Amino acid sequence: MEDFQQQYAANGFVALPPVLSDATIDTLVDALTAWSAQAPPATKEYGILQFNLHQQLSCFQDVLSKKALGALAAAVLGVESVTLFQDNLIWKPPGTTGRVQWHQDYAYWPLSAPSGLTMWLALDDVTEEMGCLHYIPGSHAEGEKQPTNFISPGSPSWRQDLPPLEWPTQEHRAVVAPLQRGHLLVHHPLSWHMSPGNTTARHRRAWSLTFITDDVRWDPEHAPHPFNHFQSPVSGSAVEGPLFPRFSGRSTPHPTGGA
Repeated sequence: MEDFQQQYAANGFVALPPVLSDATIDTLVDALTAWSAQAPPATKEYGILQFNLHQQLSCFQDVLSKKALGALAAAVLGVESVTLFQDNLIWKPPGTTGRVQWHQDYAYWPLSAPSGLTMWLALDDVTEEMGCLHYIPGSHAEGEKQPTNFISPGSPSWRQDLPPLEWPTQEHRAVVAPLQRGHLLVHHPLSWHMSPGNTTARHRRAWSLTFITDDVRWDPEHAPHPFNHFQSPVSGSAVEGPLFPRFSGRSTPHPTGGA
């Protein structure tokens, strides 16, 4: 784990071995296939995006309850415990054309600090042609930048007080990060990353989870977010409650563990 921590600290991202069994990944994919019959329709540009998936599909909740993913997040960060802030399904069906432009995840969180990580679990083999993640190594050390405006593409960011994220001058340094089914990427909340469209005839499904450290507090003024509307968080208060389970990092799961 020490090597993974060092890579994460230096680059702002690191690929990890699987901690879920093949059978568990099969269960998650089967559940998504059944769910897709009544899921929101995919868009040609971005595919299917579903917020807080574990609240809708019990098998994803079951995986979280076994604590392997939460323990791994805490171990990478070198902290005693972490809290799950949110999770998202990111599904690019064949022919999804949209490029998810360079951005930092923290730009979209109504939180007080970029202290935590994003965990990205591949539910399919993901190649560059399918829309795998691309990173700019070390970009997390450059601090917070203006958000990329996905709400109104091409419009100014809602944080004009921040320096722009000048990805055109940095894209030549990008690292392509293909991933095998069941494997994991974790990246820093300030890491610059993007993903192209899926030009293949195969599905590209991933489960993205946001884990935060215990010192992070609500800051609804930082960014627009669904939780600002249906949680009505109070600035400065702790992120806690039934929607935000906490996980200990004291028992680090072994790769290819049984969850």
